[in-house]
Amino acid sequence: MRLFFRDEFARGIFIKDFEFKERRFLDAFLKPGDVYIDIGANIGLFTLIAARCVGPQGHVHAIEPVAGTFRQLGENIALNHVSNVSLHQIAFSDNPGQAEIFVSLDGHAGLNSLARPSGEEFVTETVVLSRLDDFLAVKELTGHVAMIKLDVEGWEAHVLAGGRRTFSSPTAPVLQIEFTSEASQSAGISSVQLYQLLVEMGYRLFDYDERLRRLLPVGTEAVNRPHINLFAIKNSDEVARRLRKQ
Repeated sequence: MRLFFRDEFARGIFIKDFEFKERRFLDAFLKPGDVYIDIGANIGLFTLIAARCVGPQGHVHAIEPVAGTFRQLGENIALNHVSNVSLHQIAFSDNPGQAEIFVSLDGHAGLNSLARPSGEEFVTETVVLSRLDDFLAVKELTGHVAMIKLDVEGWEAHVLAGGRRTFSSPTAPVLQIEFTSEASQSAGISSVQLYQLLVEMGYRLFDYDERLRRLLPVGTEAVNRPHINLFAIKNSDEVARRLRKQ
């Protein structure tokens, strides 16, 4: 990957085990032929891991609305000569249209969000909004997505609302979702409310033990912290079987 060291996210990839358990989950869960959607792709870390996992029979759709970050994402995809990745400069929300997104000026591109941030230096730029359900219908992907990563700095509930048909289905994709208390509150929802929304859609929430390849059920107490990624799953037995396969 080409890393851009003025950004804290890139430095975290280079000098730390950035989101190590989440990366190991991807390695264990995704199989050749799967479809993966990376919502909030940033510069492409999870997109590139997924592209290798799903192989030429599968496909990855990377969603990144911010213009500068989208260009960097494109550079990393080109650098790896992958042909099973499609890039989309859009943002998912509950309604289509346009909106202003807040873009960090001080090296925290991972905090870019449609929710108004606090305590950072930002500018805004206009982005195109789409509903996830509409996107999947147009791409003929409804019912064919194995996993979605959802990391949109507080805007997760709006993305879920725009994908209600997808996420409420008994065959809904596995969802890796970020809970960030401060960002969620900026968007008008608490982390506990986001957790409960997923439960209402039929999901159960899990953490992941990457050493044992084991799902660990969690309750609302897991999201009472500044930041955590969890896995929302409907058929945990099937997912556990995937994780055990070598």
